[in-house]
Amino acid sequence: MTLGEQPPAATADATPTAPRVADVSCIAATVIRVARITPRVVRVTFTVPGLRGTGSADEWVGIFFGEPGDHRQRRNYTIRAIRPEVDEVDIDFVPHDEGLAADWARAAAPGQTLAIWDQVGCGYDPPPDTDWRLLVGDAAAMPAIGRIIEELPAGARAIVVAEIVDEHDRQTWASAADVELRWLYGSGNGRAPSRLEEALRTFPHPPGTGYIWMAGELRTVRAARRHLRHELGLAGERYSLIGYWRTGGQAWRSATRRSRPRWKRSGSAVRPTASTSRRSKTPTTPHWNRPGSDRRRPYRPTPTQERPT
Repeated sequence: MTLGEQPPAATADATPTAPRVADVSCIAATVIRVARITPRVVRVTFTVPGLRGTGSADEWVGIFFGEPGDHRQRRNYTIRAIRPEVDEVDIDFVPHDEGLAADWARAAAPGQTLAIWDQVGCGYDPPPDTDWRLLVGDAAAMPAIGRIIEELPAGARAIVVAEIVDEHDRQTWASAADVELRWLYGSGNGRAPSRLEEALRTFPHPPGTGYIWMAGELRTVRAARRHLRHELGLAGERYSLIGYWRTGGQAWRSATRRSRPRWKRSGSAVRPTASTSRRSKTPTTPHWNRPGSDRRRPYRPTPTQERPT
């Protein structure tokens, strides 16, 4: 089902499922509510029959903003809330100036349908002996940070460093835990250089055993990971850092696809049974099929995969 089409009428005992494409199993998600949480955040509530989460507070799903199974049009989004007893899922969108998902979110309305990949991923996994948690992220990380805070038990401690555009983007979260919020205004989020890496470097670690979770722009997260891994020497189970989006991501995807050989592009029917020399244009035999060669390399096309943006 393509964007903008109305879902077909379903019987009471029917579970609407999107067709399988490229061995990808999808579930049809129908928009039932749209709400503006802040001036720059749109919360869309879907009914998604049969989707079951992992139980992790930062779990995400892949959403196809086009043909189900076409990974070029898939974006991963955090599940802000999941209510399996009524088959409902809340997903917060931060519409940037450009992008496939942003264009869809700005025009989202009840009755529209999308295909959701039935595989759910997650990254937040603090060890049982964690005494405090540092949660660092920009506007795109707010859904995960909000859910993590809301699900913390009494007696837990969390420090949040949140980078947003201005005070209008602040969100309020109820929690039984001891939570300290630190807001950074006017930096990052594709508008100015981020201050999250600096905040992470200068953070005074409290007594006890900690766990660090961070999500945001890819380059900022990579720099923070180098600091934790190589400079501080933290063990891998003590942090989880995820690049949610990339500056200029839409242009990067387009350039990457144009630069790939045709036979490597998703959906291409061209296979490397024989190659052609760029200089002579003379057909040649691939080296793994040449006489006397003991190398046999079969062609195994795989769909394009990417982490959460």
